[in-house]
Amino acid sequence: MKFSVIIATYNRAEELVKTLESLKKLESTGPWEVIVVDNNSQDNTRDVVLQAVDSFPVPLHYLMEKEQGRSAALNAGIRASKGEILAITDDDVRVETNWLLNAEQALDRLNCDYVVGKA
Repeated sequence: MKFSVIIATYNRAEELVKTLESLKKLESTGPWEVIVVDNNSQDNTRDVVLQAVDSFPVPLHYLMEKEQGRSAALNAGIRASKGEILAITDDDVRVETNWLLNAEQALDRLNCDYVVGKA
């Protein structure tokens, strides 16, 4: 697996729908997956992810992390990931189709272990 896209989310199901739609259009140089870590949401986050699984172009995984906090959720996603490159994004982000390609190119060009986008 080349990439694992990890999203930690908490009670943002409506935004997550749009983020998943955005991710469907990603271009990649290799196989990739998406891992959505539900940080104990009380909304319909689980249903949103499970409804998207069948129409998603790559493996889409749902995880529940009951320990509250972004770090706990991201750590759960990282543990479950299979990708050589971890791409972490928020549940309200819309990505360009070349997001993974640009990340991979930056890692290679800069000969580094990680890159981040605008804060």
